[in-house]
Amino acid sequence: MPIQTRFVPPEVFLRYRGVSIRRTYFDDDYDSPDLYFFAIVSKMSPAIEHQFDVRDLPGYCGQEPNRLLADLFRELVASGVLTAEGITYSDRIKDL
Repeated sequence: MPIQTRFVPPEVFLRYRGVSIRRTYFDDDYDSPDLYFFAIVSKMSPAIEHQFDVRDLPGYCGQEPNRLLADLFRELVASGVLTAEGITYSDRIKDL
């Protein structure tokens, strides 16, 4: 039997200081958002998406409720780790 699918834009998890962080989805299934993977869509080139695992970010301590992740993301945007063009990784930042 044929199946019809339609595109649904990913949910914006947080907008802060010009950075839009979006959810990613397991197997592109809207009903299955990933718990740990998020994406920043580049302002300069919307076709470019920078995906990241929240567990690799400095300051992540097992926060799972959305409010705690939003607080972490705001702190990382303010400190320049998460930017509108992606993520700034370095050994120094990883140790923060």
